Amino acid sequence: MSSLRVVPPYRPRGLLPLAAALGEVSGVLTLALFVWLTTNYRAIDTFVSGLIVLVHLALLPPLLGGFLLSHLTQQPRLTTRAGLVFGAGQAFGFLVYTFATSETGGVIGVGVNLIIALTVLALFTLLGCGLFHVARFVTRSVLFVTVEQTGTLCHRCGYDRGTPSVAICPECATPADPTRFRAVGLLTLASMAHRVARPVAAVLLFISLVAAAHTFATRTVPAARFIRTFRTAGAHISRWFITPPNWPNWPPGTRCASAIGAWLPFPDGSDRVVLVLYAPDENAPEPAMQIAVAAGPAPPSRHAPPDFGSPQVAADLPRPLAERVARNGLPAEFLRAITAEADAGNWKPAGATGIHLITDAAFDPAPYFPPEESFVR
Repeated sequence: MSSLRVVPPYRPRGLLPLAAALGEVSGVLTLALFVWLTTNYRAIDTFVSGLIVLVHLALLPPLLGGFLLSHLTQQPRLTTRAGLVFGAGQAFGFLVYTFATSETGGVIGVGVNLIIALTVLALFTLLGCGLFHVARFVTRSVLFVTVEQTGTLCHRCGYDRGTPSVAICPECATPADPTRFRAVGLLTLASMAHRVARPVAAVLLFISLVAAAHTFATRTVPAARFIRTFRTAGAHISRWFITPPNWPNWPPGTRCASAIGAWLPFPDGSDRVVLVLYAPDENAPEPAMQIAVAAGPAPPSRHAPPDFGSPQVAADLPRPLAERVARNGLPAEFLRAITAEADAGNWKPAGATGIHLITDAAFDPAPYFPPEESFVR
């Protein structure tokens, strides 16, 4: 049978802001740790193993939060409220981190992303509540039952003396002292955390909004402009990757950068496409834009990779030219030139799938971007 632990009367002022702040921090740190692990340890860089790692990382913070709260109070209603807010904060941290680190600003599948975001919020809110109660149940069953001091409880065994006039506990013969509690360090730390919870939560919310606004301005808006431009040209839009220049010998810590892909129909009406890959963030280490002749499935998608063929006909565009293409589309002369280059080299699909490095990006695009060039929309 678990023992009783007497604690001061719990004052929940600041509990919910504290739960929200801790939840958001845990959500950000959990996802950041997951990204670091899957980046640096290839053995878990698969869907199944990565999902297992992520689930375990996501379960630990609410369990720990519920365990800590059980040391302060085990009131069911407070446990429920704190768990709900902690779970919502954790989901918010997940979403903020995902959006703020998105190379494409979250513009692909906006409707789907919104549904996913709402689903994540609901699931983590319920999960946080459930795990807080699991931690409370385990604590009560295995360790101790937390009871709040009423002024007549024995601080050692929790026996209710019934009246403050009884100076000695009849159960354990301990002198009455309603001001003594166990785990004084934890109680002091919790009291300090409650006092600073509101300003800390406000600061975290401000930082999150600033990070989201920066991503929106530097990635979402340019990406949306690119999509609008190329959809009017009849291109299929999907998400693909700009491969790092050191592929396939990636050292730990190297990842493919997500990019927006516009699969533009080839001018001659063949099954070939002109694939335009765009990295909206001006600080991205990858080329701002890659343009390549490719063969792809019908319809193209990120799940069916392009075939860059042989010989490769590709060009890397610097940021100024990439932004011009994102605003205005590809110049007609450029499309004719890249078609002629592919025909002259007897370009054909290589039959290979997967992530492939464009190794021969030697097609010079500069001559086809005069200042007053008319663009194809």
